[in-house]
Amino acid sequence: VLDALTLDGDYEIRVWTVDNAGNSSADWASGTFRRDTEVPLLDMEEPANTTWTDFVPPTIKVRFRDQGAGATGFGLVDAFTVDGSSYSATGLATGALGPDFIEADLTGVSLGDGAHTVSITVSDVADNSETKTWEFNIDTTNPEPPTDIEVVGGTLFPIPPPTYWTNDATPQFQWVEGTDSGGSGIANYKVEIYLDNALEHTYSGVVDEAPGGDVQWTIPDSLADGMYEIRVYSVDNCGNESAYAGVTFGVDSSTSTVMLDQESPKPYVNVKTPTLSVRFRDLAVPSSGYHSTLEFTVDGVDGWPVTSEPSPGGQVGYVTTDITA
Repeated sequence: VLDALTLDGDYEIRVWTVDNAGNSSADWASGTFRRDTEVPLLDMEEPANTTWTDFVPPTIKVRFRDQGAGATGFGLVDAFTVDGSSYSATGLATGALGPDFIEADLTGVSLGDGAHTVSITVSDVADNSETKTWEFNIDTTNPEPPTDIEVVGGTLFPIPPPTYWTNDATPQFQWVEGTDSGGSGIANYKVEIYLDNALEHTYSGVVDEAPGGDVQWTIPDSLADGMYEIRVYSVDNCGNESAYAGVTFGVDSSTSTVMLDQESPKPYVNVKTPTLSVRFRDLAVPSSGYHSTLEFTVDGVDGWPVTSEPSPGGQVGYVTTDITA
């Protein structure tokens, strides 16, 4: 063709026979052809570029489309490699315009954790080829659990096992976030609440209520008084789950069970510097026991020091002060 064709599409060619005297044949012979100069399109790769997956082996595929006025459709997969190793691929029917997916056959292949590079070259029927290269990451390793779980505002009794006590039926918890070195990163947490060693609540997708420091989370369901254990699991962006970290805690919200009685002396005393005392009892079940005396007043005057008191967590004991002047 002396004049270059500028547009893709369908063409017809007609040919007449001309003899040496310049006579042309009455009829012509003809044929059709298609001009296609556009490369096919490759997109919507899976796993998507720079993303993480825990599939081993993962499903690796890419979408094929051939567009334009002269599109000739799928021809063949020239090459499909993962980390430089070649694999067979399931393509489309010859001439198919798509959209449809070309998928790699990784049967029996085990790809390790970390980054992997995929490259695919595809040609259409007109031999226009396109190459797409992308990278994805595999993470099948469990992250590390969180540490240092605390009940915010609770009182810690270090006597083994360490136990927090709170009078809040919806306590807030705090912990140092888990880690996922070299992995996809911590996405969220799973929290389990056990009551007397029986699973009471499970919360998935727990995230930090106040980003910028340790993770803080408030339980959304009210807890009855009792002895509990909280177990917290780290969950990474591929859904891998850590072992749990936990701490025991008690909820003791009933003030009606705290009794002060057997006050002494009463009703009369013949000394000006008596020892004053009152019996403390915590009758709750479970009982968080004695914590501290907030004030001890005589005739409305505060500031009398406590000279003896129950041991921390004690259920019964006496609080005393000595009048010295």
